[in-house]
Amino acid sequence: MKYGIVLAGGSGRRFGHPKALTLLKGKPMIAHLIERLTPLTEELIVVVKEADPMLEAILEEYGVQICLDRLPVRSPLVGLAAGFEYLRSGYAVVAPCDSPFLNPNTVKRLFEEVVGYDAAVPMWRNGYIEPLHSVYRVETCLEASRSTIEEGELSVRAMISRLKRVNYVEAETLGDPRHFLNLNTLEDLENLAGEG
Repeated sequence: MKYGIVLAGGSGRRFGHPKALTLLKGKPMIAHLIERLTPLTEELIVVVKEADPMLEAILEEYGVQICLDRLPVRSPLVGLAAGFEYLRSGYAVVAPCDSPFLNPNTVKRLFEEVVGYDAAVPMWRNGYIEPLHSVYRVETCLEASRSTIEEGELSVRAMISRLKRVNYVEAETLGDPRHFLNLNTLEDLENLAGEG
């Protein structure tokens, strides 16, 4: 089974409101991701730190499930662990909610590359990896994420280092590099609007 986990647990301090709700080309960033991921997955979930009525209304409109990350710390790994716990099995593509240019062909390729592995992780030639744009085998990564957090580590890279079989896929071969683009600040959003 192919699943999707969208991480939307950040506080959005630099935006002044949750990043998932920030408008891009007239619709919330989270909507761009949902529309790209839904055709590629059997189920899509959005992991959040706390309930937000506006976000819940958008997700309900798309028929997407919400998953609450209940640990008191903010970390993508904690959000991932909550997503793995919810899904329990299969393979899951992960994406942060501030990556609205996710490329469906890149996701398809990563789902192909993960077969026989615990993870398919894009890696650039300089050795930098894209752990929040990867596909993971849920059962294995549920255990790895739990043990990583229990030992006080909060980075996704620390979890990946515990996996026995990781397929590092050359990021340069995955197509459009905007797939990996994160919009972290209002300035990023304004620059993008200027390009359009």
